[in-house]
Amino acid sequence: MTQTKSIKSSKNVKATKTFRTGSTLLDLVAGGGMRMGLPYGKIINVRGDKSAGKTFLTMEGIAANIHKYGDKFKWNYDDCESGFSFEENARELWNIDVNIEEQYQSDTVEEMDAHVGMFLDDLPKDGCGAYVLDSLDGLSTNETQARADDRQTKAEKGKDVDNDGTYGTSFAKFLSQDFFKDKAPRMEDSNAIMFIISQYRDNINAGLFGKKNVVSGGRALDFYCHTVFELRTLKKLTRTIEGQLITYGVRVEIKTSKSKTPRPFRKCVVTILYDYGIDDIGSNIDFLFGLLTETGELKKDAENIIWGTGKEITIPNLKAFLEEHGEYDECRAARKKAEKKDTLTIAWAVSYITNNPELKEHYTQVFGETFTRDELIAQIEDDPKMARELENRVIEKWERIEAKAASNRRGKYT
Repeated sequence: MTQTKSIKSSKNVKATKTFRTGSTLLDLVAGGGMRMGLPYGKIINVRGDKSAGKTFLTMEGIAANIHKYGDKFKWNYDDCESGFSFEENARELWNIDVNIEEQYQSDTVEEMDAHVGMFLDDLPKDGCGAYVLDSLDGLSTNETQARADDRQTKAEKGKDVDNDGTYGTSFAKFLSQDFFKDKAPRMEDSNAIMFIISQYRDNINAGLFGKKNVVSGGRALDFYCHTVFELRTLKKLTRTIEGQLITYGVRVEIKTSKSKTPRPFRKCVVTILYDYGIDDIGSNIDFLFGLLTETGELKKDAENIIWGTGKEITIPNLKAFLEEHGEYDECRAARKKAEKKDTLTIAWAVSYITNNPELKEHYTQVFGETFTRDELIAQIEDDPKMARELENRVIEKWERIEAKAASNRRGKYT
């Protein structure tokens, strides 16, 4: 299967390097119908609640582009919050080597501004790169640090300590008047991309209709960003092992609250496994077969997934199949006995058929091979051809949905 035309390059889209996120679905969201992934030369804001996967998401993107571009890809992870774990996980999760001592690390916005400039200066003209700031909330200002030193000196001398409370304004002022005005145009002229991670904090002045969550950086952050990703935890993935409840991953909804593409405000659901990274195959399967509820729970359909190009699985087709094999009445009777309902549903019919070895064999010939979700993931991991087909089928479904949402209006000036 092939990708749809809107995702491929067109005459109106400049052919440039793109930053792939490591997730097919997120690449579709980020590309907005113009490409797969994000364009280099832009500033991207990644925001969300604590433990929503913001850092993990950017780590995965760096790893994906290291493998895509090799030595031509340069990167820096500016760990302002001292929570950096890429070096520890890079070899095990992404098969790459990391030397944290080579990374720029900033304490203030002024230092970060200088470090971004140095990073852009060092970027080879034939290469590309990513600078990640994790996070904006971890930075101070030179002015704030000077005032802190002054307060400490006063306290040590027994003098009164005051606080003029100007941190927020000086911080936002530097970003708007210095950093973004200088670095955004430089970023545009380069094959670099910058990710700024922000943590939500409660907006105490929200009122009844205002935004409940805000981020540091002021209006300049929203103005200069090409894309703003908002992450929301849908479900923590847990299992009980030897009496202990273990959290092994998270299912996250990612949406664009800003996107300078023809398709803003798109969203997807991505599964992150802490010992693996973004589960691209699992997330693609969930989207392709509609396996998730709105709260991120797996549906019963995850136990019976058809992978093939046979007949479409519909109630009429299943009824005809059961009648042909003399099992329709028995299937209804079994459901009535088990659930006190005798109407046919897809989930019940497929389960009834696949639990009957003789019926299952005929069923596979008519509709396709049946897998559980975990079985299908394992099968695709071992078969590159199936992996490519999965990605193409996901893109085709996405574009099919987009086509149905299109206005299909005739051009005004053509």
